[in-house]
Order: sequence, then C-alpha cells, then structure tokens
Amino acid sequence: MEIIVTASILVASVVVSLLITRRKKATFRDFETLRVVLDYHCQQAYRSIYKSRIMVYSVNATKLVGKELDEIKKEYCDLTLKLLGPKLTRDLREVYGDSLLFNILLYFEEKYDEDEIYSATVNKMKEEADHGS
Repeated sequence: MEIIVTASILVASVVVSLLITRRKKATFRDFETLRVVLDYHCQQAYRSIYKSRIMVYSVNATKLVGKELDEIKKEYCDLTLKLLGPKLTRDLREVYGDSLLFNILLYFEEKYDEDEIYSATVNKMKEEADHGS
C-alpha cells in the first residue's frame, strides 16, 4: 500500500512538473506577443499620466525631480498594471519575473527623457534669449 501511495505521489509530481514546463515553453513562445501587449499598455498609461500630470511642467520647460517624480512613477506603474489586468500581469510576471516593474519604469523614463514638448519649449526659450541679447 505504501509503495502505491509513493508511486502515486511520484507520478503526480512528474505530471505537475511537465505541466509547468509546458506552460513556461508556451509563455516564452508567446514572448513577442506579450512584449507588444506590454508596450501598448505602457504607452496608454504614459499618455494618460503625461496629459494629467506632466504636460503642465513640460509647457513651462520644467523637469520633475525628487518626491513628485517618484510619486508620478508609482502612479504610472499602478495605472499600467491596472490596464493590463490580473491575467496579463500574471503572464508577464512569468516572463519577466521580478523585473516586470523595472521594465515598466524603463519605458516611463525613456519616454520622459524624450519629452518633445519640453525640448521644444526649452529651445524656444533659448532662441528668445539669444534674440533678446
């Protein structure tokens, strides 16, 4: 009887292991699709945060720093995860692991550094200062 129980546990363990391996392979096979989905949701979240929290600073040629920027980054990450929903977040965590939030923040920082309105405003202010001198 003890041998049957041990064999059953061993078989169940192997089956679970195979299912986990199969799921991981499927997740990595779908990596490109998941990456595009993550990019789309990061973009949507950034647009929303930019319009509501950042654009007013860009128009005034001001860069956010410190606590205020950290607060906006947190809000951005929260919004991105909310837009993804629990299932996609779970799938993305399987692919990215603990670095999922890091990848989301990288997207934010890249977009924030490429702020065209800020750059245009700064350039305009420089031109006006040069013509005024």
